[in-house]
Amino acid sequence: MKHTAVISGVGMVPFAKPGASAPYYQMGAEAARQALADAGLDYAKVEQA
Repeated sequence: MKHTAVISGVGMVPFAKPGASAPYYQMGAEAARQALADAGLDYAKVEQA
């Protein structure tokens, strides 16, 4: 079965050592929100990440 992957947005947050910034899961969530906004996509359109 052939699948097509599409990367259509990017989000970046400052990266720091644990304890010097937000927890990694929060930083990842913010980067994902920014990438979706950059791509002009709603989260409901994401099939897999």
